[in-house]
Amino acid sequence: MDKKESKSLSSPIKLLQKSWKDYKANAKTFTLILIFPAILELILRYITIPVLKPETVNNMSSITPFLPIILIGLLLVYIPILFWSNTTLYLCIVEKSSDWRRSYRKALNKIIPFFLINLLTVLLVLGGLVLFIIPGIILSVWLGLAPFVYFEQNKEGFNALAKSKEYIKGYWWSVFLRSLFILLVSLMVTILFGLITEVLRIPNSQSIIAIALTPITILYNFELYRELKAIHSKD
Repeated sequence: MDKKESKSLSSPIKLLQKSWKDYKANAKTFTLILIFPAILELILRYITIPVLKPETVNNMSSITPFLPIILIGLLLVYIPILFWSNTTLYLCIVEKSSDWRRSYRKALNKIIPFFLINLLTVLLVLGGLVLFIIPGIILSVWLGLAPFVYFEQNKEGFNALAKSKEYIKGYWWSVFLRSLFILLVSLMVTILFGLITEVLRIPNSQSIIAIALTPITILYNFELYRELKAIHSKD
């Protein structure tokens, strides 16, 4: 699939160690960025879960007629704020900023280009999956660094996607295996944390997991991006 890799990347464990070190140093900033959408998610869960219970569904007359309007209104607030916070998180990580307020303000002008990059990536990967599973996987790896290209180099749309593919050329298998590693680690942590919170009867633990895992995953991929960029800059 790719030419032989002449310069090796850091091991998955090494990348995770670097990511964890950066996460610990900036945990407060990351939490402040993600806490607002997490609170909104909790509110949505507390409203929707009782409604979806079988006894409630069987007795629709008990549901206030204003509830659908309230839910739609919350979703219209939650989705943009969630994407705004994710944009801010990427910006904060790439710029190594600890000023979350400034990053939130600066991210406002970057939401739409970031959204378009994600939309293009999803459409291309879905197109690959429709053709066959393997092309979709190949594309997802090739295009995975596009957000970092945008935030660091200000390349938008297809330019960011093309640059991501350029960096990964010759390193597809290395990137794929490292991406698979962080995916499996995230999955194991989620399952383990879910079991612990189930035993301790801690409700709505998904938000806590997201606050913990999302920054680490982005930091991990950013370390991978920086190494690939450095390798290609020497070619």
